Amino acid sequence: MKTQFVGVFQSPASVHFFKLLVYLPGEAVGFKVPPNKFFQIFLSVGGFRDAGAQATPEIEVKYSNEGLRKALEELLGDRKLGESKTRLLIPAFDPKFEGIHIFKTPHHRRLQTDYKENAVHVALATSAAPTYLDPHLKNFGLELVDGGIWANNPVMLAVAEGMGYLGQDQKNIAALRIGTTHEVDSINKIKTAGGKATMAAPLINFMMRGQSQSASGMVLHLLGKGRYHEINPEVAAGDFKLDKLSRELLALAEARWRHQSSELMDKGFFDHQAQPYTPCYQPS
Repeated sequence: MKTQFVGVFQSPASVHFFKLLVYLPGEAVGFKVPPNKFFQIFLSVGGFRDAGAQATPEIEVKYSNEGLRKALEELLGDRKLGESKTRLLIPAFDPKFEGIHIFKTPHHRRLQTDYKENAVHVALATSAAPTYLDPHLKNFGLELVDGGIWANNPVMLAVAEGMGYLGQDQKNIAALRIGTTHEVDSINKIKTAGGKATMAAPLINFMMRGQSQSASGMVLHLLGKGRYHEINPEVAAGDFKLDKLSRELLALAEARWRHQSSELMDKGFFDHQAQPYTPCYQPS
């Protein structure tokens, strides 16, 4: 079966998928990066802002952007988004003008702008998680931050794009969502009432989880269980960190893959062959 495919990348981890799935030729998609290379990349995301001291998280962002920029330049070079081998949506957010920002490959004639963007800049924008990294500043002063602000779970973006610009019937769409773990707290530890200081962190968590659950629910409603599959392991609060790639996390990924691969095969995901992607425009 051949259908069209659109990938959605969001979060700091997405920079690796850029390299592995976006710019390598199709026959090299199975290319494996040794775990120690991932550790080097994460360790190179720049130290704390002051070489000799840890940043104060209540006052300033935790990391400098420069280490991440260097790692991305090593991975992506000077490639443009329009050189992608497949259709992509990459969400970001404009905090000053309070607007969503979605970088898109030129898979439709109306998408005449983003394909010229440097892939490093796109990755920096979608990876600029507030409190961890400064906003990514574009050439004309536009500031962008992590798209997780509004699309912590972006699966509905892909389905909407498939039914919209790609003109696919709902019955021809299947979706796979790979999440970044779901932390589970004890019910007794969850704050549900209080003032600003007490509720600031819980409210952010409520909003992000609500967005994620609503996106998954809408896609499940549209596609049904047979054409929607979600992988998002539940983990104990504090086991994993946004800015730390641990061996335990790699082990969790391997364990989940062994379990989920059979279900994906049964649902026909491994039989899928995307139609050849011919971009409407090419970077000069």
